[in-house]
Amino acid sequence: MRFLFIALLVASVASLYPASANAYTIHNLTGIKAKFHGEYCFPCFEGWIEDGESKSCPGDKTGCGGNTHISINRVDGYRLATYFGSEKRTCVVYSEVKVTAHGDLYAYKDHVEVRDDNGKYLYNGPWSFRICDRNED
Repeated sequence: MRFLFIALLVASVASLYPASANAYTIHNLTGIKAKFHGEYCFPCFEGWIEDGESKSCPGDKTGCGGNTHISINRVDGYRLATYFGSEKRTCVVYSEVKVTAHGDLYAYKDHVEVRDDNGKYLYNGPWSFRICDRNED
């Protein structure tokens, strides 16, 4: 009986502390493996995501709290300008609108969608391009 009481007590206390929540999720639907960045701070999200897969930035990680521009700076096997159809030397493609805490970014080849934590569209439009300096290309 004492064991049951302790187990119930532990379970009730644990329920007060939710598991680490995802701050935001990036869904790669570009048709290719791509390297995504959440801003460019040291602890911010950075990583390769396979096409059709998603990755989340842990909500308890510094730099993952949302209000973040998401960008792509590399794709597997192509130059960014070639893959995304830019005529200029493109170093980064990025979303004009920041993803919110607990929001989602859906990355497609021809556009990007940013939704808040309720699924409401914050942005649904083309990628923006940052053109390389000559030394960056």
